[in-house]
Amino acid sequence: MASYSESLIEKTHEKKIEIIETMATRYDFASIRLVGQASGINIAYFVGEKMTTFEMVESLFQVAERKGKLMQLVEKLIEPERNAADDIRNLLGVQDKTRLESIDTNSFSNNITKKVFLSHSSNDKPFVRKLSDKLQKDGFQSWVDEVEIKVGFSISNSIESGILTSGYFVIVLTPDAVSSEWVRRELDIATLREIRQKDIFVLPILLKDCTIPSMIATKKYANFKDSFDNGYSELLEALK
Repeated sequence: MASYSESLIEKTHEKKIEIIETMATRYDFASIRLVGQASGINIAYFVGEKMTTFEMVESLFQVAERKGKLMQLVEKLIEPERNAADDIRNLLGVQDKTRLESIDTNSFSNNITKKVFLSHSSNDKPFVRKLSDKLQKDGFQSWVDEVEIKVGFSISNSIESGILTSGYFVIVLTPDAVSSEWVRRELDIATLREIRQKDIFVLPILLKDCTIPSMIATKKYANFKDSFDNGYSELLEALK
């Protein structure tokens, strides 16, 4: 089971865009600076003259994540006296106004386990859509870039958040995928998470013969080359 702090951080990653949008509409520039300072983050050095409130809040979150102060920032945002505290608390699933420990870690952990990030080349989209549909019919939530990344969203931030808030990372192995810079970046993030959590997170599936990346070369893959159904059965067994 995820700890309170782990659950809160993961929930923040999952709901980050909604939290940023809420703050951007309810906070002015001075309030953003103040909540940053209260969290131990000096944002003066990265604030541009023509920044929108959304860009300023997004930068605040990026710095908080880099400096390991995301927990402090979230705790300040949901203090009762803060602007939009109730809205942000509701997004995070924190019911009690004074005790953050009221977050439902069991429910959130179950949601995380059921979420599957699908890393792939854009050239393999038809297969990925079929796989995504099948996973959803079997009760999983699939993370696919064309669905999850909206116009105006940061692509790199959305991908990182998607990986960090998923229960499994499935990489679709093809020649196009292993030569993709985006797929390599995604695999780097996922592999680092697997090392840190000391549990299976990265699940390779082979769609077409290719040179398998060295960091996952010793892993058994689900074989989709000859049969979708057989490969899917192998994958489903790993997900359960």
